[in-house]
Amino acid sequence: MLCAITRDSGNAFATLRKLLEARGLSRSDDAYHTIPHTLMFVQAEETMRRLFNPDHVAYGDATSLYERTGVTAVVEREIWPRFLDGELTREKTLREIVETLQPQPDEG
Repeated sequence: MLCAITRDSGNAFATLRKLLEARGLSRSDDAYHTIPHTLMFVQAEETMRRLFNPDHVAYGDATSLYERTGVTAVVEREIWPRFLDGELTREKTLREIVETLQPQPDEG
C-alpha cells in the first residue's frame, strides 16, 4: 500500500494528467494541478491511518488544504480508499475521480 499511488505501469499522477488532458484540460488549468496534488495528500493520509495511527490528523485537514480544494478533496477521499481496499482497479479509480470532477459537457 505504501506504493499504491505509483505501482504498476506508469504512475497515478501521469495517468491522472492524461485523463484530464483527454477532458480538454491543460497545464494552465488549476484542476490539472489540484487533482493530482490533492490525491498525493489523500494517499499520505490513508497510509498514516492504515499503517501507523488510526487517529492521525490528516495534513489536508490540519492546514485547511482539503477545505481549499473543496469538492476535489471530498471526491478523492471517497473514491481513492476504494482502490486501496481492492474494490476498484487503479485505472477505474482514476477514471471515476476524473469523470466525477471533470464531467464531459454532454454528461452534465
